[in-house]
Amino acid sequence: MPLSPPQIMQGLMICTFTLVLATTTPDGRCTTTSDCFGLGDCIDERCACEAFAAGAADCSVFVAEPIVWPAWNNSNEFIAGYRNTTQPSWSGSFVATGADGHGHAYLGAMTPGWVNQTHDYKDPELIHLKSAGLGLSGPFKVVGSFPGFFQAQVHPLPTGGHVLFTAARVGGLAAALLSDLDTFGPNITTMTNVYTAPKVHPIYPWICNTNDWGATVLPDGSVLALFRNGGRHCPENSYPGWPDEQLGLMRASCWNCSDYRVITPTPLFQSQPSGASNEDGFLWWSHRGIHMILHSQDTSDPKVPHQVRGTVAFSPDVTTFAPESWVISTVPAYNQTIPLANGSALTALRRQRPQLVVVDTPNARPIAPNGWPRRNVTHLSNSVDLVYGNNSDGWGNAWALLQPLRQ
Repeated sequence: MPLSPPQIMQGLMICTFTLVLATTTPDGRCTTTSDCFGLGDCIDERCACEAFAAGAADCSVFVAEPIVWPAWNNSNEFIAGYRNTTQPSWSGSFVATGADGHGHAYLGAMTPGWVNQTHDYKDPELIHLKSAGLGLSGPFKVVGSFPGFFQAQVHPLPTGGHVLFTAARVGGLAAALLSDLDTFGPNITTMTNVYTAPKVHPIYPWICNTNDWGATVLPDGSVLALFRNGGRHCPENSYPGWPDEQLGLMRASCWNCSDYRVITPTPLFQSQPSGASNEDGFLWWSHRGIHMILHSQDTSDPKVPHQVRGTVAFSPDVTTFAPESWVISTVPAYNQTIPLANGSALTALRRQRPQLVVVDTPNARPIAPNGWPRRNVTHLSNSVDLVYGNNSDGWGNAWALLQPLRQ
């Protein structure tokens, strides 16, 4: 019998951060916010972690709340995210609430199967979903679509409205303005190619093939963008560490400005443990600095396969975002285990494309040292496949999991 929606998913309440004082860090002490990966404060040489990140003493592990499974309500509608067996999804952005109080989601979706057995998506499109209940309680129903694109990261603009970032079809970054969250699909008149990436960068030779684009809007309206470089799309041995995938950053004055430029002369996380091969980056900011949640392809941990491994990264440098200012965790922020309310768990064979639901706190005051306000992280979303097979269907069973985090 289908189960009723879990109480933990009945709407989103904006609440203040809770700090959890950790008793130790991996090396026994912290000295800076970076030792706590920006997800807590270093107090008396111990990390005081935000509740959602208090799964490890250094604030690097998320604490997920369980979901009810099977995740269907009495109308046989999926409520723990979005699942459609005829149109699997592989990426997506959940937004806490629109003007009418309902949550929204913008997901990349495709027809099952690769094109010519390659990793080209078949019939890709962005789909817009709206929660039937308030907040992110679900179930989510498709209310619009926009063909030809496959990634979506949605962020608020300081002047109002949101911007949707996606990977451009011509290579690079594209974006569209959402004056309100219902403005999508047929109502989008322009998906602007804000940056077209060259095949080989004329200044930075380590950049040979970029994709997997994302971006965030900072409090002053400027943009910090993230891209993945390399892999087997680049010629063999064309850069040190080939074919490990690398990450780089770009800056622009605004989301649709023409001054996008690379600001990382070298890849991020070079020579750091867990820094060799990462992808699917999601950027967000807090009063402490700039954060990432990534799909980590670190293969050194035998307990957590790289296909289901997420990790956090942080930089306190909100001026230059210099590569040397970044730290990346060696500990998985999440893994293959999805906890359930009955005490058991699902085991994912693929869990990638992480994003977070980040909620601005109303009337929040600027906080030193950056003068940026607090924000609240409430949910983790992933593309999940429980029965992935290495066959022509590829991600044919993928769906978008929305999992609440401890508050």
